[in-house]
Amino acid sequence: MSSTNDKSIESIESALAGFPRRILIQAQWGDMDSLGHVNNVVFFRWIESSRIDLLDHVGLFKIASTTGVGPILARVACDFRRQVHFPDTIDVGCRVERIGRSSIELRHRMVSHQQKEVVAEGQATIVVFDYQAGKSVAIEGELRQNLEALCSKDPLLP
Repeated sequence: MSSTNDKSIESIESALAGFPRRILIQAQWGDMDSLGHVNNVVFFRWIESSRIDLLDHVGLFKIASTTGVGPILARVACDFRRQVHFPDTIDVGCRVERIGRSSIELRHRMVSHQQKEVVAEGQATIVVFDYQAGKSVAIEGELRQNLEALCSKDPLLP
């Protein structure tokens, strides 16, 4: 897999083309560690916020509130590209990479407004889970359609 560092970005918009869900996050003074940059754990919180935004948008939390079937995180990863420092605004894009029988693979890209660069990229795997039965369930119907609408190709990757 090639990284976005192999290609310079023209703009924040071009870096996030192909990411239909986006949130803005302000880097906080308290996000920095003793080395003077935003701590790696904070990037995972940004991925989480982006993931929650997407899952709420497709209606999974509404389903969970009425059926007990909801998301459970199976995997999360982050590739750090550049340091982030306070103050900065981070634009976090999210898209559906793949929909399996009961799992969803998400891709996240974080772009610094201050640097105009991709600062990190993340992946998350979500399983649609029946908490009462203790097992995964198939992604079907309107939920699958809503997720499919958020699948898109990343123009920065081959």
